[in-house]
Amino acid sequence: RPVQPPILEPDLLRVLGHELRSPLASLLGYAELMRDEDEQADPPAVGRFVGAVARNARRQLDLVEDVLLAVALDTGALTPVAEACSPMRALSLSLDALPPDVHVSALDLVEAPPVLADPALLARCLGLLVRRAVACGTDAEITWDWSVDGDLLLLRLHCAAEAATDHEGFLRATPRGSDGCAAGSGLEGALALGLVSLLGGRLSADQGGGRLMAELRLPVAR
Repeated sequence: RPVQPPILEPDLLRVLGHELRSPLASLLGYAELMRDEDEQADPPAVGRFVGAVARNARRQLDLVEDVLLAVALDTGALTPVAEACSPMRALSLSLDALPPDVHVSALDLVEAPPVLADPALLARCLGLLVRRAVACGTDAEITWDWSVDGDLLLLRLHCAAEAATDHEGFLRATPRGSDGCAAGSGLEGALALGLVSLLGGRLSADQGGGRLMAELRLPVAR
């Protein structure tokens, strides 16, 4: 079913067009530098080039996947298959796609009870929330915890909130830079919101005490 309002607004599409081209230009530039280096090239310099290529390739892939997911949500093309799944397992799957320098503490989720959700979509949703926190400029450790409220499992992401974004901006599809984001497509929060709605859950964000918290509510599997 479509998410209202549509995620891919015209202004955001124009920004994404620029964001899709920029990583490609960087990839081509660093590839040229590596090709032109002779056999006596400085290994640290080559390592930096390779690292830049890897970062921009990952960014490019994330942008493409975000746009495809937004189209699927806007057109109602996704059909979730609910089953009992482990939040810890879903988060582990989502972290596999993140850059190695992103540190997420999720040991508290080991004992979290299973939820009724589509495992692949839940993993994608959790990964989007972590990426959104990173894109909003937090350099502190991102942590997860949980609690149970009746038939609902509450999963909470905590991160630093200094001048990064407000709690409303965290869940909004926003062109890069307009809400303080340093990187990312600007789609991550809105996509997570759309996925949670599709999973039959609820997602909210709150800010206070120098911290930003995103809370995801999903039904506990019985």
